Amino acid sequence: MTPAPQPIGDLERRRSASILIPATVGAILLATAGCSSSDEGTPTDKPSASATSSVSVDPLKGDKAAVLAVYRRMWAAQVKAYSSGTLKGAGLEKVAADKALSKIKVTALYYQDHGSVMKGEPELDPKIASITRGKRAEITDCIDSTHFIQVNKKTGKPVGLVDDNRRHTSTFNAWKLNGRWMITDVDIDRDRTC
Repeated sequence: MTPAPQPIGDLERRRSASILIPATVGAILLATAGCSSSDEGTPTDKPSASATSSVSVDPLKGDKAAVLAVYRRMWAAQVKAYSSGTLKGAGLEKVAADKALSKIKVTALYYQDHGSVMKGEPELDPKIASITRGKRAEITDCIDSTHFIQVNKKTGKPVGLVDDNRRHTSTFNAWKLNGRWMITDVDIDRDRTC
């Protein structure tokens, strides 16, 4: 025969209940966690608030765009000066300063002294190599001058080329001066092709 159950005191009843109730609730929650009659999907199917708000914005995006824009305007001004044979009206002072402006002017004077102009336009593919917010930037480019050739101003015939490869690696510096970006130095590496 089995022994008769012993009466349980109040203290033991409360202790058993305090253990049994949380354990039972936990088991029920685990058993029903995978069950759902709605079509909303599980929480892992929905993007979390932190996942949707984690899109990062480049704080230098505006400066990068401004630097590339002034770089392209500088080239447009150079093409205008070199193809017309004069610096007047090219607008170089609006986009170039310091060594860059000096180098462009010296090149334009060289073409004038030799009775030459440039025909066509170079192909540009500038990239921001480095930038400091609102201060300084470095641009690298592989300038293709295949269709930007020196010609005799009177005859329009091409002047002898220095080399056959017309794609050169170039580095340009830009500074923000008086609130606007300006190209301040130019280095076209004629020994490095790209």
